[in-house]
Amino acid sequence: MQSWEDKTLDLLRPKYPHWDIWFVICYIGPTAWCAKPKGAPVATINASSPEELVEEIASARLLP
Repeated sequence: MQSWEDKTLDLLRPKYPHWDIWFVICYIGPTAWCAKPKGAPVATINASSPEELVEEIASARLLP
């Protein structure tokens, strides 16, 4: 049985094929949603919700 986070991740990954996207369940606080452009060594986006993650990815695409 998939968690809500797993289902959400399955929906996000095909929409952003040039990004590695994952989540980290935190002991205290909200789940962290993370992303990095494929090939980047570390996460460049850390968000507190999938919606925030999508906004940050959209903003990152606008940058040179």
